[in-house]
Amino acid sequence: MKNFLKLFLILLIPHFVQAAKSDTTVKYTDYYGEKTSKRKASRMVRTVRHTDGSFWMEKSKMDGKILLSGTYLSDKMEIKNGYFVEFDSYQGEFSRGYYENNYKLGVWETQPEWGKVTVKGSYIKGLKDGLWEYWESYGALIKRCYYSEDTLNGSYELWENKRKTESGSFFLGKEDGAWKGWHLNGELAYEGSFSNGSRSGEWTYYYENGNRSANHIYKGENEPQSTWWDEAGNEKEFDGIEFQDPVYPGGERAMFTFIRDNVQYPSMAREAGEQGMVYVEFIVQRSGKISDAKVIKGVSESIDKEAIRVVNKMPNWEPGISKGQTVRVRFTMPLSFRLG
Repeated sequence: MKNFLKLFLILLIPHFVQAAKSDTTVKYTDYYGEKTSKRKASRMVRTVRHTDGSFWMEKSKMDGKILLSGTYLSDKMEIKNGYFVEFDSYQGEFSRGYYENNYKLGVWETQPEWGKVTVKGSYIKGLKDGLWEYWESYGALIKRCYYSEDTLNGSYELWENKRKTESGSFFLGKEDGAWKGWHLNGELAYEGSFSNGSRSGEWTYYYENGNRSANHIYKGENEPQSTWWDEAGNEKEFDGIEFQDPVYPGGERAMFTFIRDNVQYPSMAREAGEQGMVYVEFIVQRSGKISDAKVIKGVSESIDKEAIRVVNKMPNWEPGISKGQTVRVRFTMPLSFRLG
């Protein structure tokens, strides 16, 4: 009986292997996805048909480096539905998580090709929702915040050199409630409150030695009542900059040069003839760092993603100033994508 079972299984194995082979296809393409010979190819695309009619697809370079893998609902490869790993060659990093009917769902992580996880957070129907955390590639925390339907909503913290430098909260995208900031030496830099995105009540600023530098009392839209002190604690007349917008290092000309030199027009967008203006909103922090970049008016998925990439790559700006104090400033920048 045992010998019969062995023979039966041996006879079945070639059948299963043949079925598996028939459900798996491999094709070779050039950089732009056009089918070509293996000798000329720069990409290999492998697909496997599942019993439920869905298709798993893996796209890789000829050296075996994975560029994309995941499950689609059909052989048209239009609707992502399942676990995916996506490699961004411009950023040199992987993103991984689940899609449901083309919407990101649940926890997603981003990790550089060489390094630790740098971004981790949750999506609901493709929109950021819940806790999001950001780290340096070596593991140091940069930011911890909460989103609701892709909008900052809840507690918000910034970290630098393993020290907390900012703490507050947002309500539907606007600063709200108590906020505090710290100098890099750990001393308190400021404390005050926001109401619907505007400063309200008493705000106090401090020097790195712990002494007060300024006190402002805000009442509605009127100019605040202000008092200033020198580092020794003596009251003084205001002698600083009243107001200054954040400035890219070197000015606008240098910024345009940076954008021109760093934008890489997405090949998919180029082939589809997509072009237009992308408006990116971001915050210039007190340190001059760029954070919380998002598209408020876009062109297409690939172009919008490239605009965010370029903005996030910018060097630190000269921070904004209000009544002599460095402050966080929300900034909107248009980026033009035009086909030549």
